[in-house]
Amino acid sequence: MGKGIDARDFHFAGFRLESARGTLSGPDGQDHRIRPKTFSLLVHLLENPGLLHGRQELLEAVWPGIAVTDDSLTQCISELRKAFGAQAEEILRTVPRRGYILIAEVKVHSWNLSPASPSSPATPPFSASKARDREEARHASVIVEIPDGIAQAEASGLALLSAELARYEDLRVRRAAGREHADYRVRLVDVDGGSPLVFLDEASTNTVLWSEPQARSEEAAGPIDSAREILANRIARQVAVDSRRKARNKAHHDRTARDLCLLAADHHQRATERDTLLAIELLESAVALDPDYAQARAWLAYAIQRGFTQGWGPVRGEAARDTALSMARAALILAPYSPLCLSRLAYCMMLHGKWSEAESTARMALNGPYRGGVKVRISSCEVLAHAVPGEDSIELMKAVLKLDPFCGPTVYSVLGRCLLMAGRPAEALPHLRWCATRLPDYAPCHHSLVMACVETGNMPDALLAWREIQRIQPGWDPTARTGPWFFGRPADEQRMLDAVEAVRAVKIR
Repeated sequence: MGKGIDARDFHFAGFRLESARGTLSGPDGQDHRIRPKTFSLLVHLLENPGLLHGRQELLEAVWPGIAVTDDSLTQCISELRKAFGAQAEEILRTVPRRGYILIAEVKVHSWNLSPASPSSPATPPFSASKARDREEARHASVIVEIPDGIAQAEASGLALLSAELARYEDLRVRRAAGREHADYRVRLVDVDGGSPLVFLDEASTNTVLWSEPQARSEEAAGPIDSAREILANRIARQVAVDSRRKARNKAHHDRTARDLCLLAADHHQRATERDTLLAIELLESAVALDPDYAQARAWLAYAIQRGFTQGWGPVRGEAARDTALSMARAALILAPYSPLCLSRLAYCMMLHGKWSEAESTARMALNGPYRGGVKVRISSCEVLAHAVPGEDSIELMKAVLKLDPFCGPTVYSVLGRCLLMAGRPAEALPHLRWCATRLPDYAPCHHSLVMACVETGNMPDALLAWREIQRIQPGWDPTARTGPWFFGRPADEQRMLDAVEAVRAVKIR
């Protein structure tokens, strides 16, 4: 069996060391440049916290078999203290004439990137053909049929639809010459006296999977999305639905990394602790199967952050927040223009209070060369609602509901939060209640409900929402800054604190 890679993240005093990337970042999220030997020294100290390390021991651990002077170790210690800044005395203690002790509390999270199961085959040598096969397995392929003899206007419309579908990062649009390799086929059928029908077929079996009148997309089009964009999104959604169905029916050892991602995304949007844990397990398997699959890492970052916002997952609290940011950054390195990777990075930056970077990254996700569909728009709008509250995010979320009227309940929570952040709590309430009814364990929705109910004078419902929060997150306190309640504007943070104080005052009376 091929040997995998064990990557570890060390969290201490707000700092994070990532062994796989070879980076050290501070509480502000900024990377500190340190020399390789200084990095190795820090790893050795983090692996053995609370122990006294003599100078000779450290010299042998960092420079094995090499004769160096004490000055080399002294320079590394000085470099670490410089990186730690004002926190240096809280992290590293010098014991005169004896050595050093790393006194900070250390938490370690290990990423096992070995093959997913003992029966997995050893990793074969690299070949261009296998690399192409792996790349193809990350997408579904589609062909848009342009029949001979149709009117020029209709042919142009189908060509433009092909171009629109090609903007979806998880689709590959094939030319007519490659039709035998396509997974799905899109065709347009004229109907006497009516709007043409759009069909999506499974290419290998000629099975019709979905159809609707072309006019339906034209009716749904608004100022943000054209009819062609709406139609392309609906086709992409149906491709994902059918791909997920196929993934469910496969044996575990036959599933590709994309299959695992599709199944994990379905679990994640159900917003329960059990489903979140299942999503993380599936995504870790996807990363192990295809370490360069950026979308798997982006989804894993989004699932891990729930250890911070919800307290769900193997890693929790600030360690989950930091690990999610690290994973999101790694995903974007693999796919710099991916709207999914950009939106997940924007969300993780928001959780770190990096408002300017989060806003600009969210806008890149929305306005880049590729389309990410509804899920990308939702998380990007959530970032914008917190960073720059206003009509912009509200209109974008309303457009999402036009784009996909059947999207999950979390859409209504985000739309409610956008309205709430824009100072429209009465309009936010129906959307928040709709989500809370369908996702009773989704704490962020209940957080929003507390504020909206208090600000509209509905204290009985505010108390009910508060009880739900305490059921889901016992002892939750917004002043502890755990969870998604980070605000770009201090006034909005004060609104939340005032709402919680008002609920507590009623309970006391």
